[in-house]
Amino acid sequence: MSCRWPVRPYRRSTCLNPGGHAAGDCQHEDRIVPGHIKGPQGAPLRTGTTVHLRDQQPQADA
Repeated sequence: MSCRWPVRPYRRSTCLNPGGHAAGDCQHEDRIVPGHIKGPQGAPLRTGTTVHLRDQQPQADA
């Protein structure tokens, strides 16, 4: 990676009992992950608009 980028806050479903997954005895809770910066320390911060790459054309609305 040659740059850093900001990540907006997002919601994540977190398991409160990971040991109970195999038995189906787990409970999940929605948690908010705060915004943060990803990428290597000391690399330049990339800002601007996001570019979404597609591997096929979007479907036309009927």
